[in-house]
Amino acid sequence: MKMKTILITIFVFSLLALPGFALAAPPLVPCGTGNLPPCNICDIFKLLDNIQKFAIEKAVPLIAITSILFAGFLMILGGADPGKFAQGKKMMGNVFLGIILVYASFMITHSIIKSIAGANEVSTRWYQFECKTTTPSYIKPG
Repeated sequence: MKMKTILITIFVFSLLALPGFALAAPPLVPCGTGNLPPCNICDIFKLLDNIQKFAIEKAVPLIAITSILFAGFLMILGGADPGKFAQGKKMMGNVFLGIILVYASFMITHSIIKSIAGANEVSTRWYQFECKTTTPSYIKPG
């Protein structure tokens, strides 16, 4: 029960740190709010791209750091209990394995696309998404 309380506390503090990231980031939804133009079909793909970027650049590092800190606390504070030390050590290994898997998948995808596309422009900028469609003229913004 005590472990569950500690995990919930760490999770809540992690969520409290997310608004700081959100204020510095562009909006996830790239259209339809404020002075932005109305949404079109291309904006759905831009939204998915924004979610992926948020996960890779913001959420994964925050969750990883929080988990590493918690695993370190388990290893330090569980000094007399070998079970807690082993649990912290296993958790630390799983966190590092998860980080390697997330970022290695990005690198592997990049390498495969680069080898298939060759010298084409796709091979150097496949991870950057740009909308080439415009809002139809019959939809008036605002």
